[in-house]
Amino acid sequence: MKFSEELVAAGQPILHEIYQHPFVEGIGNGELPKKPCPFMLVRTTTI
Repeated sequence: MKFSEELVAAGQPILHEIYQHPFVEGIGNGELPKKPCPFMLVRTTTI
C-alpha cells in the first residue's frame, strides 16, 4: 500500500464524522437555517 493510500485510509473515520456534522448535512440537504449561516461562514474564514 502506498503512503498516500495509508493516509487516506487513516483519515476515513475523521472524514465520516465531518460529513455527519449537522452544519455540513444542512448545507448538503438545503435545510440549514439561514440565521447561523453568515456567522459560521465568517467564523471559518477568519480562523
